[in-house]
Amino acid sequence: MATLYVEEIATVGPFEIIRYKPRVVNVQEYLETLGYTIQIIEVSNILEALEYFKI
Repeated sequence: MATLYVEEIATVGPFEIIRYKPRVVNVQEYLETLGYTIQIIEVSNILEALEYFKI
């Protein structure tokens, strides 16, 4: 899970008020909706991540 900030624009008279509201999303599902086909693997540190890059 990750937090994505979504822009929300409200017009009040001649002014535009721009707010960024947080939305919690599942990263894997979010990337799939954008057309990506990658696998997300959560790791706790960089050494653990390096294990996935070894051939």
